[in-house]
Amino acid sequence: MKRATLLLAALALLPVWLAPPAVHAKGTEPTQLKAEPLEGHPGDTIFLSGGGFPPDTQLQITMGCPNYRALGGNVTTWANGAGPTTNSQGTFVGYQIKAWKLTGLTESQCIIYAAVGPNPYGVEIPALYYLRAPGDPLSKAARHIQVTVKARPQRARGGDSEHIQLAGWPGATATISLRYPGKSVQKRTIQLNWEGTGTLQWPVSRVRRNQTARVTALVRLGPSHGTGSTKFLILH
Repeated sequence: MKRATLLLAALALLPVWLAPPAVHAKGTEPTQLKAEPLEGHPGDTIFLSGGGFPPDTQLQITMGCPNYRALGGNVTTWANGAGPTTNSQGTFVGYQIKAWKLTGLTESQCIIYAAVGPNPYGVEIPALYYLRAPGDPLSKAARHIQVTVKARPQRARGGDSEHIQLAGWPGATATISLRYPGKSVQKRTIQLNWEGTGTLQWPVSRVRRNQTARVTALVRLGPSHGTGSTKFLILH
């Protein structure tokens, strides 16, 4: 709930922070940045992921508190070889920047931009972040990753494959475990994409009688983590 409240409050102020938006080509997805966690202290790591950018391109990142017009040392840019490089799909995950101590402010909402072409603030959907004063306690949402795990279909016959879907934080590492009677625990590790999702196909062994299988995912990004689980039935 606190995470949702923080997002809503940030979005309500968004028109005040944004530079004039870039216009993307018709039929293409908008350029977008995501930051995790959503809040932190000076010195904390911010993990950035994004999509909709030109492929195989190095981007420039700019963070301003409260926005790109901030003065007095409250704007920082990562450029000249320091920014993230997109892959062949125009996405990237887990680029790390450090929050800094504010000048003239105890805390502030911040906005994070990415350079697209000549406009350093041209990202269409920027990332939002709240920089809290040192010692100010963070919400649980800043430390805990909410993880969703789904298995499809809910009834799978032995010898077939089960489709596992995960949702968490962009760029996070997910370790997935599959357990059911008569079979040793199986584990796989994947990285969630820039949207915070991941999928895998998992072959299911044949069983002598119907068995309930349990899928558990441990998701980590920096010091933050979270778990999620689901069940499905393996048919004889």
